[in-house]
Amino acid sequence: MSFFVMSTGSWGIAAQEFAHQMGARWPGVVIREVHNPAMTDCLDFDLVMPHSRVDGGLSRSGKALSFDSDIRDAAQIALWFRSLAPVSAPLVFCDESMSGMLDLEPGTTEADIFQAFDYTPAPPGWMNHDLIPRGGWGVPVQRLVQQMREHWPSARVVESDDPDTRWVFEFHVPMTHSEVTGNVRRRVNAMVFTGDLRDCAELALWCRSVVPAEELLLMCDQGSLGLNEGMSVDDILRAWSTTPE
Repeated sequence: MSFFVMSTGSWGIAAQEFAHQMGARWPGVVIREVHNPAMTDCLDFDLVMPHSRVDGGLSRSGKALSFDSDIRDAAQIALWFRSLAPVSAPLVFCDESMSGMLDLEPGTTEADIFQAFDYTPAPPGWMNHDLIPRGGWGVPVQRLVQQMREHWPSARVVESDDPDTRWVFEFHVPMTHSEVTGNVRRRVNAMVFTGDLRDCAELALWCRSVVPAEELLLMCDQGSLGLNEGMSVDDILRAWSTTPE
């Protein structure tokens, strides 16, 4: 996901100072100067973090930081950038679809960012997943709700007609090893859910069987995997290098 941290006031950071501070915070970062004056960034950087490989850049004004990363790594970068600015400087943090946005105050925490983006860290032993239908779901989302209720009669599925909510519907599906909880996003084509890896794999494959999307991509901390017809739960577990019990 693409994120932005922007100074909405007069503050900006010099490229040399930014590079020094980032190198001190993350010694393994690779920072490159952008020589093409037509590009909006003066620096770009490549950084391996716990949950993603972060690719980003600093604007020529020194007032905006843009990068692609996992939300957990994004929170760390946003709070670090906030720490470089004067206490009185106004900064905002958002993603490219504006599905989440908040003012970064000196006292803003990682939990504040997670709440703004409707993100809940997975409990121990569970894993967060994103299911991305390239080109859209291929069916009305309401149809997906109906099919989920038919397949799992005990599931709790809550729909939202409020255009200001980030999700179209959320679900709680009791499964063999856990209750898988998640939602389908409103502004972007994505289903996000959390649960035992085996149950999440089963849910993802069920989606593959009912959704005519051209391509379904399953993403988690272990990587990303294209879901093909005929794939099994064990195939996903092997791809994630996890031995089923």
